[in-house]
Amino acid sequence: MPFAEQDLLPDISQEELDGIAKELVTGGDPGPIATAITEQTQKVEDYTLRYAVPADRFNRLLRPLVLWELYKRLGEIPKKRQTAYDEAMKELRDIRDGKFPALALEDPAPEGLPEGQGNWGSATKIT
Repeated sequence: MPFAEQDLLPDISQEELDGIAKELVTGGDPGPIATAITEQTQKVEDYTLRYAVPADRFNRLLRPLVLWELYKRLGEIPKKRQTAYDEAMKELRDIRDGKFPALALEDPAPEGLPEGQGNWGSATKIT
């Protein structure tokens, strides 16, 4: 099930979210929450493409990125949101860099990943 606006509610109240949306819509963005969710979902997918990330973990990483993006568009990011964003981005970089060996590789591998090089193992180079 795709990430939706209600998935932000564990970290923000509905009233606060409505206020952010209203201010951004007034500023000219017709769908600020949906836009932020779409953009940040792509960012998390880019970092986790090779791995089978459980939905709960994916959402936990996506939530602070979406909230950070919404506050960034307002012009001022609260310290709490910046800290959560920094922690999520660190974990995403660690996932991308393979620092979680228990995280399963996506099987079959997603399209668009580079092919393995395999240039070792014998006197004659194998390609």
